[in-house]
Amino acid sequence: MMFTNAITKEVNMSDSRATMISLGGHLGTWQGIGWTIVGNSEGSTVIGTGEILGLAGITASALLTNRFDFSTGHAELTSSGLPWGAWFGMVLGGMAKMNGDNILRSMLLGSDVMVLGTALAAKNVQMSKTRVRLINMAGALGAVFGFGVNLLFEVDDASAAFAIAGASSIAGLIIGRNMTRNFDKGKEVTLLKLKKNFAYKNGNGGKRFMISPKLSLLQYPVERNRYIPAAGLQFDF
Repeated sequence: MMFTNAITKEVNMSDSRATMISLGGHLGTWQGIGWTIVGNSEGSTVIGTGEILGLAGITASALLTNRFDFSTGHAELTSSGLPWGAWFGMVLGGMAKMNGDNILRSMLLGSDVMVLGTALAAKNVQMSKTRVRLINMAGALGAVFGFGVNLLFEVDDASAAFAIAGASSIAGLIIGRNMTRNFDKGKEVTLLKLKKNFAYKNGNGGKRFMISPKLSLLQYPVERNRYIPAAGLQFDF
């Protein structure tokens, strides 16, 4: 933790990029540990593979986010795809009466599919981090409610129990989305890239103007081989 703080304290990075890099590390670690467990590897191999793929995921996501920009909503929803993909993979595995390594395999594939699908489907979504978290919380409460129904009605069939819990979590996500649909309304000021530019948006989401810092090197008027660093603000209408 102290080492990470030391090497990143001067890094100018947006929250959305940090979220995606964190996702890359978590996804790589999860996949590395999961698939080595499925392959019945030894404990040291499981841990080592998780660490290596975690670092590989961090590196890959850092390179990806250096080339492509992610909005806050896009990054948060894509990151949420990892736990929800694993959850729905477990639900489908339980409904199919899988057990052991087969359920774990379903969870690993589910997280991959959900992360990739969300990354593609949510690329134009404008949503705050708080709203995404509220929706996720509603989905988690829905799953808890589903398990409560299973206990209350003493559902003994595993397939039915998983189906109820899965359906309840989906209902929770939908309810959370609908209940928070006006949560971001009226928030017209958006940081598009942290410490890089600032934009004002009107009520319809259209950009009216953008202010961004502009850094450049100007050639010295007398000595042509010297340059003067210049800083200013650029206005785009």
